Amino acid sequence: MKRIQIFLLLFLLSFNFTFGQINRNGLPFIKNFEPGEIGSDQNWAVVQDQRGVIYDGINGGVLVYDGVEWNKIPIPNQSDVRSLMV
Repeated sequence: MKRIQIFLLLFLLSFNFTFGQINRNGLPFIKNFEPGEIGSDQNWAVVQDQRGVIYDGINGGVLVYDGVEWNKIPIPNQSDVRSLMV
């Protein structure tokens, strides 16, 4: 009987600790995009400005993500954008 009580106590304590690791607010923190969603399959550079807007250097332009949609800024001569700076 004593062993069962100890086991139940340890089980309940471990159950409580596992719930402490779950982030219930703001899920998910990470959003993965497939190449078809953003209009490019190869990224060369990524930066984020002070407003949180993401700029992504790709083949032939720069993708801009404002948290809602992706927009493409084309570059003359279809050059690859391999570096970006805020």
